[in-house]
Amino acid sequence: METGDHFKNGASLKSHTSRVNLLQKPLLCLFYLFFSVTLFAAKPVTVKSGDVSVIKKISLAHLEINFSDAKVGDETMEEYKKRRGSDFIIEWPEVVKSTHLLFIKFFNNKNKKGLQLTNEAIDVSYKFFINVSYLNMGDSFSNLIPYSSRKAGGTLMNGTIDVIDIKTNEVVLALNVSGIKGKGYLNLNTRIRSVFEYLADNICGLK
Repeated sequence: METGDHFKNGASLKSHTSRVNLLQKPLLCLFYLFFSVTLFAAKPVTVKSGDVSVIKKISLAHLEINFSDAKVGDETMEEYKKRRGSDFIIEWPEVVKSTHLLFIKFFNNKNKKGLQLTNEAIDVSYKFFINVSYLNMGDSFSNLIPYSSRKAGGTLMNGTIDVIDIKTNEVVLALNVSGIKGKGYLNLNTRIRSVFEYLADNICGLK
């Protein structure tokens, strides 16, 4: 092989390597973009205002969860209940009650050295108010599809949380809840409770 052929092959190899590098750079950028979006999406509870240390200090708060203002898809909660029919209208108050009780259990177990929640009529330092603004109720069968994720068909929720000082009526901590999702289950009650278990984990994990 002549020297010129070596040069041509070397130039060709260099050109090929350059093209590979040019292809790799956009792919690398896409990877970092995907990683950043995923990282952001992994934090569905964020601090809007106030001091998150209130959750870390030993005290007592009365829990209130408001579902009545929530949109369910494109419907109001009342429109959704009416469309689902009388059986759902009868079932829903029990779903709300059990969610309320189990959220207290989830939160208190996770936050044993800090703020504790109660629904008892006793003196407390704070009100812990969860306002649900949006619900996707999920569905019964998505999680049964082979190879689907454990959260397929799970309930998705948006809303806000205010921790309010009882004496001053001041909001000492305001949280945003965006896109938090529970596990998929056949039973609606279990799906709702699951998303609130994830909510408790995320709140107690705030720093």
